Amino acid sequence: MLSRHQIRIKLFHCLFAQNVNDNLDKEWKNCFDSYSKLYQFVLKILIYLKKRAEKEIQLGLQKKQPKQSDLNPNKSFINNIILSKLEKELINENFNDEHIILICKNIFSIVKEKKYYINYMNIKKNEIDNDIKILINILKNDILTNTDIIDVFEEKSIYWNDDISSAFNSFVYKTSQLKKLNQKTSLIKLDTFKNKSDKEFAKTLYSKTIKNKDKVNTIILKIAANWDIDRISKSDLALLQLAITEITDFEDIPNKVTINEYIKISKEYCSKKSFEFINGILDSYIKSNYNISNK
Repeated sequence: MLSRHQIRIKLFHCLFAQNVNDNLDKEWKNCFDSYSKLYQFVLKILIYLKKRAEKEIQLGLQKKQPKQSDLNPNKSFINNIILSKLEKELINENFNDEHIILICKNIFSIVKEKKYYINYMNIKKNEIDNDIKILINILKNDILTNTDIIDVFEEKSIYWNDDISSAFNSFVYKTSQLKKLNQKTSLIKLDTFKNKSDKEFAKTLYSKTIKNKDKVNTIILKIAANWDIDRISKSDLALLQLAITEITDFEDIPNKVTINEYIKISKEYCSKKSFEFINGILDSYIKSNYNISNK
């Protein structure tokens, strides 16, 4: 589930993209659907790893002179409770992507040498706490930081790299719920928003920003008297449009919180000096008598 910070980033992407192709519904869908699609893809990678582990066991059994460890393989990882449940939920998915198979082969060769993996494999019985912990470790240390995997993310969607931390946090949350509630809880079904309030925040902020865009631009130009609207970068403008709308229409959110959020986003996605410009405009807007509704 997306945090408010991540929601603001996605709205920024929506608004920025809308300035290019003017398709509001399409951009909303692309921005917010990307999060759940990445999460699903990350889950598939875990199953690719499981299948790689199974293949290595098969290869060991097929050796002409197998070792005792080949004849009596350790199946703790392939019997992982979470992986077994996940594989059942993804039963209709295809796992024949040769590129991903190769990447996961390389990842697994690294994982099985890690101390945390060796310790896990030495535990005699599969227990849900340990089975969750090993997958979190693999995701955090060996999948979501793997450069080949990140390249795949970039190829599949321009939004996915921004959603990596959210996908990881969602897995942590879903597995904790699975342990807390019952094992019938689905791992693959994911709510984009934490609650109705966050969903309403996203939809209202987006729609009102679009509706009042021209009025907000007029205010920005009045504050930035020495700037022409065309000289302000589209990314800076999109953030200012969102921030001013949020300050105006969401009185329950402290202005300081709003300003800090958009400055943080500007430092991630805009030019080096953008945060100073954005901070100055927003500070002046708050201190001024400008109001979107009557301009």
